[in-house]
Amino acid sequence: MSKKRGRLEDFGFKRGLSEPKRSKVEEPKLFSRCTNETPTGLLLNSPNLQKQASKEKPSVMRKFIPKWKEEFPWLSFNAEENGMICDLCCAYPSAAGNTEFLKGCSNFKKETIRKHAISNGHIRARDRSLSKEKLIAESQIAQSFSKINKDMQSQEQKEMEAKINTAYFVAKEELPFLKLEGLLSLQRKNGVTLNNTYANKTSCAELVSFLSDGFRDDLICEVNSKNYFSLMADGAADFGGTENETVVCRLARDGVPVNCVLGHKAVAHAHAEGKFIIKTLI
Repeated sequence: MSKKRGRLEDFGFKRGLSEPKRSKVEEPKLFSRCTNETPTGLLLNSPNLQKQASKEKPSVMRKFIPKWKEEFPWLSFNAEENGMICDLCCAYPSAAGNTEFLKGCSNFKKETIRKHAISNGHIRARDRSLSKEKLIAESQIAQSFSKINKDMQSQEQKEMEAKINTAYFVAKEELPFLKLEGLLSLQRKNGVTLNNTYANKTSCAELVSFLSDGFRDDLICEVNSKNYFSLMADGAADFGGTENETVVCRLARDGVPVNCVLGHKAVAHAHAEGKFIIKTLI
């Protein structure tokens, strides 16, 4: 009966006033009544969906931090390759071995740098670098000492040249050897740096004797190389009044005649009966 009435209502017939209205049957819910959660909330709180959502999160892009160089001074950044490079390992690749820090490590983490710092390859490269720096430092020190020695030798040579020239002046002017010390003091006053060695009359006599031997040897070699020369021997008194026999050689030097003293020797007496052998002076 009810089915028929339902069909009649479909065709426009109305239900009688005496019949009560039917209550609608509620559809079953997909969630618990004791909670206020909705179906969407239940899906979002699912553990599997949360894991999947965490996997789908975008990864954080890491980059090189220049402040790392303060702790690791051997660290460099290659902008073209976008990687970190170890300067020590690149300098000694055979000691470093197989490491990412040769071509460029893109794992921008401080922990990665620390692991590389304690690796065997990095330690070997560091030791090679330290040994080379030590050799360079030692060579620089040796060069510095060598330079100091050369400078000291050069200064001593200049001082000796000044003293020899002063002794030559004393002998040339026939001054007493005591004058050497005063002449050296005068040069110091004029700003010449001179030490106190070879600055007395004994040293002056030694320097004059040294100069005399050198000049005589040079003159003998020159005389022996000449085809023509002449000798003259005569007596003369020196500055102190002592009679001496002097032998003078005359020769041509660069086309100009010059007179050179070959020898100067004291004699027992100066009269004509005295005998003197010239060869003892040459």
